[in-house]
Formats: sequence, C-alpha cells, structure tokens
Amino acid sequence: MVCDMSPAFLAVVDENFPEASVTVDWFHVVQLFTTALDDVRKAEVRMVKMPAAVRWAVLKARESNLTPKQEAALAELKAGGLLTAVAWQIKEKLRWVRLATTPQGRTLAPLALPLSCP
Repeated sequence: MVCDMSPAFLAVVDENFPEASVTVDWFHVVQLFTTALDDVRKAEVRMVKMPAAVRWAVLKARESNLTPKQEAALAELKAGGLLTAVAWQIKEKLRWVRLATTPQGRTLAPLALPLSCP
C-alpha cells in the first residue's frame, strides 16, 4: 500500500489491511527531511549568527546552481560544526539514496557521502 505518512491514513491501512506493507512516497519522505532541516536551522539561528544565504543553500540540491554567497554560506556552516551542517548532510544522504539506480547503489550511497559532505 502506498500512502503519505498521515496518522489517519496509516491507522486505516492498519485496521483494514493488517497484513499489508506500507510504502511511503518519496515526496513525503523528502518533505519530512526538508522540514526537519529547516527546523534545526531556525532553532540554531536564534543562538548563533549565520549568513542569510544559509537558508536557501541548505534547502537546494547540492548539484544545483548555488550562488557564490550560498557557496560561502555552506563553507562557513561546515567550518562552524553546527547542527544545521549535520542536518544538511543527512538530507544530502537521503538524496543520494533516492538517486541511486540499483539496490546496491542505494546501499553504498550513504557510505560514499562522507567523502563529499562535511
């Protein structure tokens, strides 16, 4: 059964199809991780000054065209050892898993990512 992560949907599936496996669509998984990343950033920005460009830099795909300010903001974020950098790395790992084309690639993608993320 494919559905979103709404507790109401999950309860109905569990009640009516107790033997069914639930598969959550990627849109909702990505949305969950992106929201969590932004929540971490918002909480941390109240305690630590961050460049304004961090907001959009961490939400964009790493391979997308980051502006020079966004590139600098990511570099500063990585150097600062902030939780936002860790949350960003987790979001990027999820993207690698999603973009992998084989089951083996999905297994190996998170292992390769530390080579390219903070």
